[in-house]
Amino acid sequence: MKKKGSEGGSVNPMREKNYFGACLHVHKLIAAKQIIIDLLFHFIIIYFLDFAFLDWFLVTTAFRITPSCAFHIVARLIGQRKRGGSSNIESAGQPWREMLTHVSAPDPEGRVTYTFNTQSRVEVPQRYEVRSIVGRGAYGIVCSAVDTATGDTVAVKKISNIFGDVVDGKRILREVKLLGFLKHPNLLSLKDLYRPSDPGFSDVYIVTELMSSDLQAILRSKSVKLAEVHCQYFTYQLLCALRYIHSANVIHRDLKPANILTNSECDLKLCDFGLARGGGPNMTHYVVTRWYRPPELLLLSDEYDGAVDLWGMACLAVEMFTRKPLFPGRDYIHQLNLITDLLGLPDIVRDLSQIRSPEAISYVRSLPVKERRPLESVCPEVRERYMASICYTMEGRDDENSDEREGIEEGGEETQREEIYGDANTTRTQANQDGRNGEERYALFKDFLFRLLMYNPKERMTAKEALAHPWLREVRANCGGEEFETEAGEQFFWEFDSTELSAVQLRQLLMNEIIKYNE
Repeated sequence: MKKKGSEGGSVNPMREKNYFGACLHVHKLIAAKQIIIDLLFHFIIIYFLDFAFLDWFLVTTAFRITPSCAFHIVARLIGQRKRGGSSNIESAGQPWREMLTHVSAPDPEGRVTYTFNTQSRVEVPQRYEVRSIVGRGAYGIVCSAVDTATGDTVAVKKISNIFGDVVDGKRILREVKLLGFLKHPNLLSLKDLYRPSDPGFSDVYIVTELMSSDLQAILRSKSVKLAEVHCQYFTYQLLCALRYIHSANVIHRDLKPANILTNSECDLKLCDFGLARGGGPNMTHYVVTRWYRPPELLLLSDEYDGAVDLWGMACLAVEMFTRKPLFPGRDYIHQLNLITDLLGLPDIVRDLSQIRSPEAISYVRSLPVKERRPLESVCPEVRERYMASICYTMEGRDDENSDEREGIEEGGEETQREEIYGDANTTRTQANQDGRNGEERYALFKDFLFRLLMYNPKERMTAKEALAHPWLREVRANCGGEEFETEAGEQFFWEFDSTELSAVQLRQLLMNEIIKYNE
């Protein structure tokens, strides 16, 4: 973005008068033109009304947890939505600018081409009916479509000019392979994979589930505060995803809100495996978005494992409460300073034994002595949220306002009470944690957090250990299950990723994946 500049010096009154006179004349012309435009739009407004209402409804609808559990929570989703894409796909936000203008007849291979007024073209098998473009980014576009064979709404992601840059092409190949290999409820699943009819294709199409939002859009909303149980349920699902991929020897390496997709049922799916790798030596340290990057990567370690994802998980757990990053560093140095401000200085022998960079060690030695600080001294919002909440038991015991309870849902499950506070657009939901008060629950959260925010990655909880932490006990008991806490039956084969690929080889490998998927 370009920053607005400011002009100094004195102001010439005559020049200012002429300027405003010219502006008035222009405004009159604009007003006349606007009348004509308004008349034209009057005849087509009904066409767009459905899209406008749908967009409004999706971002203001109730945001609920609806598995068979006592957590029935309501919070509004207001803000920018990003659907069905990875971190490099940005929400179009204005569907009327992406109007569908032409649908071709099926070609001999049964492919239909949809053309939009932005000259975007999408070629799909006849079974898919494209509705609209919902995302656009550096790699291409994402469309919502209906799979007429199943009735499901899906996301069709068109990745353009895939062979123009071999590095980017390799990232796409990596993601395609991983989407086809990894099968877990909390991972975005691959539903279809195909190429255009042209044998000399340069585009690839990936069809996945369509999720209505992502964690970044939720956290950006100024009108929404996630309740504790939202944070726990999202954390639980994300840990299930990490446990599964780590068991398959896959490190995500780019955990951040934009890569965590959600829907109105509070289902969570981790996406964007373009930076994923297996553990081992000689790995790049320039991965993971800086705010979620662990100390070992900031200090240039070239050997690491899935513990890098668990550091990011801890940062996200705090951000879900506060809606702002825990460590919003401007650069490497500032990032390290923010971390040491909270955790104190690391012990070089005990905590940094895996760091082989003399420059990094020298820098740590040069830092002033710092002691570990309480979380509330750096991030007071979390404790304030816990202290402000009202707790009642799932058996029905409540505080003095028990008459405000919403009652029992069909099937005997209790609903949570929603309370308005601050202003009419902000909601607060109360959740019970085994009858604990706010201070006790806050202590559990801090223990969970600091057992992940360990300098030494070997001392961090694994995803499996984190799932067993008491902070997640109740949400795990009510919303969890064996189908979520599974591990992969085999490890992913990374040999292709360690070799240099030409554009010709990349094309052949992608063709192999398309053929294998459609066998």
